[in-house]
Amino acid sequence: MPPKAKDPKGGKAKKGKDTAGEEAVLHVRAFLKSYSSHSGAAGLEMLHLPFSPVTTEGTGPFGRVVVHPQLDSGPVPTAGHVKVLLEALAASNYSHLLTLALWNVPLGDLGATCVAGFMSQNRTVINCELPDCGLGTGACKSLCEALEKNRTLTRLNLDHNKLGDEGLQALTENIHANQTLKQLSLAFCELSGASAGRITGSILRIGTLERLELKGNSLGSAGAAFIFQRLSMGHISMAHIGVADTSFGLEPDVHTALNACMRANKTLISYDLRGNHIGDSYAYGYAKMLTMEAKHVIDLRLSDRIDPPLFKQVLNAAAVNKKEWVKMNKKKKGKKGGKKGGKKKS
Repeated sequence: MPPKAKDPKGGKAKKGKDTAGEEAVLHVRAFLKSYSSHSGAAGLEMLHLPFSPVTTEGTGPFGRVVVHPQLDSGPVPTAGHVKVLLEALAASNYSHLLTLALWNVPLGDLGATCVAGFMSQNRTVINCELPDCGLGTGACKSLCEALEKNRTLTRLNLDHNKLGDEGLQALTENIHANQTLKQLSLAFCELSGASAGRITGSILRIGTLERLELKGNSLGSAGAAFIFQRLSMGHISMAHIGVADTSFGLEPDVHTALNACMRANKTLISYDLRGNHIGDSYAYGYAKMLTMEAKHVIDLRLSDRIDPPLFKQVLNAAAVNKKEWVKMNKKKKGKKGGKKGGKKKS
């Protein structure tokens, strides 16, 4: 038997990259075979998906699947197509998928049940996007059950689904049991101020949550104030709250709560308040706060309908804070690196 080849440095030949590449090709082939089989059994044409990344042979490992009605060719995606796709991914044990994006696909509650079932078992997907998929209360219930079991998903987007207050209640029944979710987007989901209690009592109990997007929901001043009051008590991870276009304006209660939140919560560094017409007086107060009690806030987005010089003043104050924040975080990383290196022996 001939001796094993050695690398230029005198060590043993490295197998890592070659072996991993070969395994990835086998995984993709197994998936494609399974997908073809499941599609045929269901009597459906396979979707012409732009798997990414794709090699010239079309067998490279893909980490992202995007399904939407504007695919270049092939059938218009339906809940049935999604069901077959997910069954094939599960049956082939495909282990490279990180993002599952289903945009404007008419899933409905039945299709969402298939997605939820897949996510309950999957251990690789970290980003799931389901905007404008016709999700309702039944879908929310299924997704809630999946979130209780899933331990890898970090980002969930449910924008432009008509969930309503009833749907949010179903989604959040036990959502706080999930402790991996970092970003949740519920923009334009037809929520009202009645959902504020669920948002504060369930969603904000997710300790890992860093970003919550509520844009375009009619929370009103009472709903927004309730959320700010809860956030003023602190949250271990929350860094961004998006409440743009949520139907509050000059009401004193919401600004009292927002003031308290900006002063007390040092973890929350980004606020999106655009589309809420708060007026120059309140805007001036926030601009002043950014230079005093709220120097930790690095991003404060207000409606551009306030006085232009004042609008610029807010942007500049936030930019100064961000510059200091970046500098401070670089120092922290430098200290951590020094500790890992340990002391040098003399």
